[in-house]
Amino acid sequence: MALIDEYCESYMAKVFYFCLKKTGVEDTAAELAAEINLEIVKALAGGIKPKNFGGWVWAVARNRWARFAKASYYGADKDVAELSEIEDSVPGGEEAETPVILADELSRLRRELAFIRSDYRQILVAHYFEDMSVSKIAERYSLPVGTVKTRLQASRRKLKEGMEMAREFGKRSYKPEEITFLNNCTSTGDNGQPWSVLKHLLYKNIFLECYDNPSTAQQLSLELGIALPYMESELDYLTYETFLVKKNDRYETDFPIISAEAQKKLHELDMAAAEKLPAMLTALVDAAADYYGESLWGGRISYDDAKWTLLMQAHDSTQVENANSGWTGYTKRPDNGAWDITGYQQAGIEHPEFVGLHGNMNCKDLPDSDMDFRQYKFMRFGLDRNTPLFLSERQTITLYSVLRGKSEPEDAETMEELAGFGYLKKAAGRYETNMVIFTDAKRRQIDIPDGVSGAKAEKVRDIRREILSVTSKLSADGRKVILSDLPMRFRDDPRFSYVTAGHQLERGYTLDAALACGWLKYNENTLKSVGAFAAMQ
Repeated sequence: MALIDEYCESYMAKVFYFCLKKTGVEDTAAELAAEINLEIVKALAGGIKPKNFGGWVWAVARNRWARFAKASYYGADKDVAELSEIEDSVPGGEEAETPVILADELSRLRRELAFIRSDYRQILVAHYFEDMSVSKIAERYSLPVGTVKTRLQASRRKLKEGMEMAREFGKRSYKPEEITFLNNCTSTGDNGQPWSVLKHLLYKNIFLECYDNPSTAQQLSLELGIALPYMESELDYLTYETFLVKKNDRYETDFPIISAEAQKKLHELDMAAAEKLPAMLTALVDAAADYYGESLWGGRISYDDAKWTLLMQAHDSTQVENANSGWTGYTKRPDNGAWDITGYQQAGIEHPEFVGLHGNMNCKDLPDSDMDFRQYKFMRFGLDRNTPLFLSERQTITLYSVLRGKSEPEDAETMEELAGFGYLKKAAGRYETNMVIFTDAKRRQIDIPDGVSGAKAEKVRDIRREILSVTSKLSADGRKVILSDLPMRFRDDPRFSYVTAGHQLERGYTLDAALACGWLKYNENTLKSVGAFAAMQ
């Protein structure tokens, strides 16, 4: 290993500089240097002992560059300088390139070239690649001369030690784990955050590794098998985007991730609740419709179409939180975003298809404070693809004009768009809303006003009480599971009180049960924009 040590200490950096001068592109130079380094270490480990070590090194470098240039369609390099280090004792190219080193030796060198800390790497580049003296480097980086010397020595030593030690890469470099996410937001970032970030598998694995496990950049590069310079760049980006927080050179995931074990416990609670709640919720909607008649949903669409919205409203209004959350709104993020996310580690649990609740999220100045447009987005049957993810500001203003009773808003083209989505319909030459319309809070909650008596009203109240007893227990039991799973720093964080306040049954369980028993029907006549509603207080 003595000659390998000498090469690492005295030539490795110079080889990179040679490659950089030949290619003029840093990434290409790094690729070529890696090939030369592997070639040389392979030969030395195989027992070659050149008489003129320096000359032999530069002969290998020159030969490898010529082959690299040809293979890369650069053509043969006609201007390769005769290096002064090359002497008569240099062995031929075939001898230098004999494949005699084991694969694990090659992989150790390839690995260690990546794991040099950035502050040490800067000094190495300045000294070996830019030919700067120790004193000049000290001046550039405002460091004592002794510190520069120490770091130069330490970086060479670390490279040798790394090659001789047996590093163990983390399991995620071989079997990446997936996370799914739930996004709660007022507005996404201008660059699509958080989803533009969350789609990357590498980032997901970084989040898992840092979660409740503060890690340095070097630890993460080893655990995930990513070169340190690239890892440092990614960590800077994720910290800026507020997915990670950095404390004392260690990174930590800055949002909750619910473990697979906790999810399995929650799933057991969900399945028990799902045996009771859907039938009770459909009974509640029917009882409320019996009491209110068409005024429950506004009468603009059929009861069969309205039931999709009414059932989800009954579901949401009877879910219970068992703690005062103290929530003050979604966290402001870079690029005008306001959102919070929760991660869910892959748990092998089969969940029902997602039902979201979207609206006019991109409208910064709502035209009316007493109006609210929303839509339940059903992934079942691909219904969510029938309508836009969010209404634009222009579409929202036009829709609100129709809701106010203005039959001819100025933007006729936008009205046609809304009619195409199914939010409006044209009757007798006029556009009308084609959705559920709630005119007061009690109807929206599928509830009865206080003080109202009568058998029909009492039936609604009785069913709601039964539902609330089930959802209260589900929320309390689920909250215990979640709190025991979360790191302490998240338990009292108001940003995530929607996670810690209690546990609620997913809407999809209620939807699936209602479809299975035939209470909800989907066919060619089902409203295209089913799930849409407007609340007018």
